[in-house]
Amino acid sequence: MIDSLAGLLGLGATDPAFWMPLALMGVLMVTVVAGVLLDGFDIGVGCLLWVAPARLRGRMLSLLSPWRDANEYWLLLGLGLFAAAFPGAWSRTLGQLYLPLSMLAIGTLLRSVCFECRLRAPVEQQGPWSFGFAAGAVMVAFSHGYLLARVVSAYEAGVGPAGFALLMGVCSLATYALLGAAWLIMREAGELRIRAVGWARRTLRWGAVGVMGISVVLDFSNAGVFLKWGDGQHWG
Repeated sequence: MIDSLAGLLGLGATDPAFWMPLALMGVLMVTVVAGVLLDGFDIGVGCLLWVAPARLRGRMLSLLSPWRDANEYWLLLGLGLFAAAFPGAWSRTLGQLYLPLSMLAIGTLLRSVCFECRLRAPVEQQGPWSFGFAAGAVMVAFSHGYLLARVVSAYEAGVGPAGFALLMGVCSLATYALLGAAWLIMREAGELRIRAVGWARRTLRWGAVGVMGISVVLDFSNAGVFLKWGDGQHWG
């Protein structure tokens, strides 16, 4: 299979021009998955602050303190690797995904600034900073889904692709909230755990809608995926 793919590109399987992009893409995918899993609960807990009672928000944020600084590097690492490894695709990607990438950057900055300022603010002034952290988390979660939808639909323009991107943004927001709720279930007991179970049940359905939506659109927008999934040999 590797030899066939290299032959289609007119390269040898041992040619660095063939295997280096594949290796770097593999590293990039590992970085993206690690960022979603390890930073996902951080973003998810921030999203859940909107629906959590005021008396529980302080405890939810205090649980994130040991993890915050480490999780911030995944996004920077992924963007830096993409810019260094695929410079030819960088300008085209930024042009097509300017809005969601800007939202992602603003949300990430807002989360970091508000979290640090809340730690240093008096108790009576922590509410607005908690609100800002939650807003940044929602922006980051929504932009991830929007980005994925735009890539899967091959940057198509029109009302349909735009509506699909908005739907996937909402589903991504629910999925991150599900990650945050699951993390709270593992870490806490009592009222917060009971509420986290309820949040997980509600967001699970929207997460499933997102997975199905991405799978269907990817199937019909990519002929290779359609043929592979539709030939009947991979259903067992």
